[in-house]
Amino acid sequence: MRGWLYERLWRSKSRLTELSIAKVVDFLSASQYWTPSQIQELRDRKLRELVAHAYNHIPFYRQLLDVRGVNPQNIEGLQDLPKLPVITKEMFRDHWQELRARDLPDQDVSFYRTGGTTGVPMRIARDRVGDVWGT
Repeated sequence: MRGWLYERLWRSKSRLTELSIAKVVDFLSASQYWTPSQIQELRDRKLRELVAHAYNHIPFYRQLLDVRGVNPQNIEGLQDLPKLPVITKEMFRDHWQELRARDLPDQDVSFYRTGGTTGVPMRIARDRVGDVWGT
């Protein structure tokens, strides 16, 4: 009874935000039964959305795509991953500000630092949606 009550309270509080942990849990619970084709369609759609967002809002990544001659409209799915540029740790450190999405104001972003186990700590910025998925 106590667990049930805590879950109900948690879900009611959680649903007050745009993307809540409860919504993520509900999505994961439902999608675990999806067919492989449904999962592939979601994966490919999310990849297309991610590349389009990066191109439109992240100046450094747009430059990398332009140098490679990659247009986001040409990305259809997993088979196109080799077309995309890879960002190294050095690039990430050297161009951190240019890798910030311009459509996310600072007040909507949480900033973190890694532990620096490979030498130099890295700065990480996550929006609220990323925080929910990372919970």
